[in-house]
Amino acid sequence: MNFNFEDLNYLYIGLLKSCELGLVEIEQSEETNYHRIEMTRMDWILCNAERITNAFAIRFSQAKNYWGTLSHFGIFDALEKGRLLAVGNLQQKTEINENHIIEFGPGRMTIDLNVFELGAI
Repeated sequence: MNFNFEDLNYLYIGLLKSCELGLVEIEQSEETNYHRIEMTRMDWILCNAERITNAFAIRFSQAKNYWGTLSHFGIFDALEKGRLLAVGNLQQKTEINENHIIEFGPGRMTIDLNVFELGAI
């Protein structure tokens, strides 16, 4: 594990889409109305020493325009920019069109803490 989950006070959830160069986050701006979601460590359940999952629903803002096809989500260490700490697969790829609202119910975002790669996005 590249970091200790217990040491994190805040986590920032972002949405990622695949491209030729790997994973890319949706551009955060007023034009897209996309912003990372701030959560605390208490919003996640430590399933065991190796996995965490969301304890509550996570709902993103309504898209003001096309966001693309999402394939992954990420946990970041900052609300803007920062480091990508972990990546999880969405259960299915999801295309986000204008006016779409995406929400993940409890237990729908799970991350294996042993396959993290630290880096910047």
